Amino acid sequence: QKAKNREDFNEAGDFYMEIDRFYPYSNESRWALVEAIKSYHKGTDLSNARLSAKRYLSLYADGPEAAFAQYMVGLSFFDAIVDVRRDQGAALHAVEEFRRLDSIYPDSLYSDLADEKLKIAYSQLAGQEMSVGRYYMNREEYLAAINRFTTVVDDYTYSIFAVEAFFRLTEAYIALGMINLAKENNSVFTRKFPNSEWSDKSNKLINGLNL
Repeated sequence: QKAKNREDFNEAGDFYMEIDRFYPYSNESRWALVEAIKSYHKGTDLSNARLSAKRYLSLYADGPEAAFAQYMVGLSFFDAIVDVRRDQGAALHAVEEFRRLDSIYPDSLYSDLADEKLKIAYSQLAGQEMSVGRYYMNREEYLAAINRFTTVVDDYTYSIFAVEAFFRLTEAYIALGMINLAKENNSVFTRKFPNSEWSDKSNKLINGLNL
């Protein structure tokens, strides 16, 4: 507690974990694991925050702080997300752990917090798919680009990138001469997002085919 009070959070976490090591399965151990999770997270030691949270879950899956521990596992990955241009392993793991929280502890207070983080993680993953898709478009590798954009519209429909992904699909289909698919995509697109500037651009591409 003294280490925590002087904001040596990682040292405090180490002491709390010692309580669990020397006095496992005690009330003090259960309390100490929760304090270790909080301390490591405050000290931005995300790996140890995750390990201590998983330790709690392995011992007290039905304990009073189990939902909190599961949330912190997800949060430890979420806080490691950097930007859409880098590997998104952290975002994928965050999504997995937050989904597990919703599945096992759906009525907990932490489920709502996880849902908010999930939206951001989904957007992060969608952003990477878009980044790679644009790269393939620039290289005129249209089939590879289509695969990426399709992932966005199918799996990340509610992300901020879905609208552009629909437009890029229209572009890619036209580039490949798949006019029927371009028109079909444009029809779905404009129905879902009738007021988007991307929809207007897509309509112009399709209308240009009919000239």
